[in-house]
Amino acid sequence: MAITKNMLVVLLLTIIFVTSSVHCSDSALGIGIKEDWEVCFSIDPCLTGEGTLGCTKWCRNHINLSLVGYCRTDPEHCCCVAEK
Repeated sequence: MAITKNMLVVLLLTIIFVTSSVHCSDSALGIGIKEDWEVCFSIDPCLTGEGTLGCTKWCRNHINLSLVGYCRTDPEHCCCVAEK
């Protein structure tokens, strides 16, 4: 079976489509979260005494695996930030 021009064009377009699809997706780890990104929640890890470790677990389980968390005390919040 010979490789025809049509097959090469289809293969090339498929590669381009898949690459652009993955690049634009927020589901890929680390993509779509800016380096200075930060968001805070008033949730249990900081309120129940689990502290920073519990906050980091919550951020990674609910938002993105590349985040770390810390507890703020004014008011009590768990803040998720991108690792630097």
